[in-house]
Amino acid sequence: MKYPEFLTPFVFPRDIPLLGSIRWYGLMYIVGILLGCVILYFVKQKGYIKYNEDSNGNGGVNDMVFYAAVGAIVGGRLGYFLFYSPMTFLTPWEILGFYFDNGIKFIGFSGMSFHGGFIGMIISLFIFSKKFHYEFYDIADHITLPASIALFFGRIGNFMNAELYGRITDSFIGLQFPLYDSVGGYDAWVSMFPAIRPYTESRHPSQLYEAFLEGLVLALVSYLIMVISKNNKNIRKGTRLWVWVILYGVFRALIEQFARDVTEWNIGVITSGAIYSMCMIILGSVMLTIIYNKKDSNKKA
Repeated sequence: MKYPEFLTPFVFPRDIPLLGSIRWYGLMYIVGILLGCVILYFVKQKGYIKYNEDSNGNGGVNDMVFYAAVGAIVGGRLGYFLFYSPMTFLTPWEILGFYFDNGIKFIGFSGMSFHGGFIGMIISLFIFSKKFHYEFYDIADHITLPASIALFFGRIGNFMNAELYGRITDSFIGLQFPLYDSVGGYDAWVSMFPAIRPYTESRHPSQLYEAFLEGLVLALVSYLIMVISKNNKNIRKGTRLWVWVILYGVFRALIEQFARDVTEWNIGVITSGAIYSMCMIILGSVMLTIIYNKKDSNKKA
């Protein structure tokens, strides 16, 4: 089955000035951030979290989302090169999307790492919690719900861009994705006669697997722990964060077996993404053990 041709990487028709350049992937980032704000305002109104806002609103939902978003974007960008292409640090301008090949070219921020983004977000939220006088887990626990929704929309953006598809499959759920880059981009591809437009072999739509498991399922788990823990003092602070980390690692390691058959480095048949995800499982398990072994940590999440 071929990828539907009515789906394009662009939100609006290409002949509309300015708007015709807006891509679904970029829009999904914005939607994820805005929904993150909406979700946290909902959580606040339901009494699950109290913010130490001053009279100007500093230290509230908007600042929390801002710190998380900046940390995730910067960490995701740096993490991509650190984990997958460390030699790029010898040409650091490429991290900013600039290339000096027959002149200066800006090709955009191609390449983001979830694991780097996660580290960046945790660091930024730690800074936020210290600056505005929160307990770290009061903030980190509650970011898991909007983060899951942002992951969902990010993976939908990958699907709309026809990128990060999975391994070859003869399953009925396989899709043949358009090879835009092989002919110079979407505009060149769509200008070709339909019969000769290049496609991949039938491949797993792994972006949709990730959207479901890493997005919707993790959002549901985070929400359920939040609701249950409101009146259950046996669930300690930090539980939501580290359960989320463990489950993300499990889901990502599983999906990696369907997702990418060629990665920057492997250990046997285990991809680099799966290895980083296994590290998340170990980290989350260790942190949960520490939290529940603390005798003086009998506080709800």
